[in-house]
Parts: sequence; structure tokens; C-alpha cells
Amino acid sequence: MYPREFDYLAPETLSAALDALARPGSRPLAGGASLIPMLKLRLAAPELLVDLRRITGLDRVEGGADGTVQVGAMATHTAVAAAPEVRGAAAALADAAGQVGDPAVRNQGTVCGSLAHADPVADEPGPVLALGATLVVRSPGGERRVPAAEFFVDAFTTVLEPGELLVGIELAAPGRGEGSAYVKIGRRGEGADYPVAGAAAWVQRRGDEVAAARVALTGVATRPTLLPAVADRLTGTAGNDEDVASAGLDAASGLTLLGDVHGSAAYKAHLADVVVRRALSTALRRSLE
Repeated sequence: MYPREFDYLAPETLSAALDALARPGSRPLAGGASLIPMLKLRLAAPELLVDLRRITGLDRVEGGADGTVQVGAMATHTAVAAAPEVRGAAAALADAAGQVGDPAVRNQGTVCGSLAHADPVADEPGPVLALGATLVVRSPGGERRVPAAEFFVDAFTTVLEPGELLVGIELAAPGRGEGSAYVKIGRRGEGADYPVAGAAAWVQRRGDEVAAARVALTGVATRPTLLPAVADRLTGTAGNDEDVASAGLDAASGLTLLGDVHGSAAYKAHLADVVVRRALSTALRRSLE
């Protein structure tokens, strides 16, 4: 099927892109891995496509002097997965970016595009939640910074307003005793295709105790979701195998699970427990490295 007719603009500055996106019926085009199929199926029919590829600097992946990491709107999954700054400060995001789709999707698609698209079975929303990332949003009226925990509203729905563009992700500098990880079971096995269930975990140790934790699920509900009960059960423990097993019990309890052709709601609840325990175990191991 062919897309509906639309206008096309490829500005060379961010300000020009934001001005264009302020027009009703406009949509940004980054890697196009999600948007182009939607156009072909006529699930999306924008009046104007604003191509971001000519804007210098939006593909940045860089670390600051204070140890923070910034990921720009046009940074591809491949670039984020390979960046030493991300692997050092936010391993869970690097894990997820390296498992998105297939090589063609990873080389073309962008992390920020995936977050803005908010597919409930996307990989990277889980890690930005677990890592406590800040999402930087701009419009002609200015900039606002949105905590990841407030960004995702529902399936394919975020807090982005018409005319706003997600221009980057900010990741805090890691402290001593911190570790993170992302683990998924994909539709074609572990680490392949969309996740049937995926979990991201961040932990912080102080001495022999887990001082803090954040855990997020993706692929099983209508939106990526933090699991405060799981984090609370792990916090204050030694973080051994028994503690992880106890924390991961009933990981999906209280969520509205999405049963589909890839698994029933009960099966996804089981997988949620599995991936949460695996993500926690890996994050705890990394916190000691």
C-alpha cells in the first residue's frame, strides 16, 4: 500500500525544524524505522514530514566532564550500543540498543525516535525508566525536561504536545557500587526481534547491602512500567540469589497484561518474573565490577 500524499521538508537547523513542526498535521522523521511502515499502512497520515537528518549535532552521543551522558535525537541504536560512554554510565540502555530489531533497523532507527513512538513492546523505554533518565523536549516556545517516569502515558502515547520534539536524553553520572542491565525474551528467542517480555534493572550497593534499586518492565503491558514493589523487596538485602528470587516473584502483579499471538497474559506474567530476575542478577554482578 502507498502512503497518503504529504509535503516534505528537510531543514538544516533545529529552530527551522521546530517552526515547521509547529504547523498542524506535521510529524518529525528521524530514522523512519517505525514511521515509514505506518505511512505505508496508512496508520499515520501527516500533512507534512519534517526530516531531521540534515541538522548538525543531533546525532551526538557524548559524556560531560561531570560524567553525565547525552544522547541526541538522531543517535542510532547502533551508535548508542557501541558508545563507551553509554556502556560505562548506562549499560542497560546499551544492552537494549544492541538488541533492537535487526542490523538494518539498528543502523537506521534512533533511540529517541523509539521513545517518542512509545510502542508498548519497544526495548529502550524500560532502560530509560530504570536508569532514571531525563528526556529533553523542545518547541518554538522553549525547552522542558521530563523525567522518564512521567513521559510514557499509554500505548503509543507520551506527554509530548503537538509541535514538541524529543531532542535528547540525559543520563546521570554513575556512582560507586552502581550497575544496570536489560534482559529480554524476544519473539524468536533471547535477544531477538520485539520482546515478549523485557526487564531493565538499576541497583546501587553500599557495602554489603543493596541501598537502592529501580526495575522496569516492557513488552507485557500497555506501556513500559516501573516496578516499585520489586525494588522495595530487594532494597536492604544482601542481593544474593535468594533475595533476587524473592524480589522477582509476581513481578507483573497489578499490571494489565497484553495477551496476544505470542503468549497469553499468564505466560507473559511468568516471563516477566524470569526477565526481572535475570536483569537484577546481571545488574548486581556489574555493581561489583
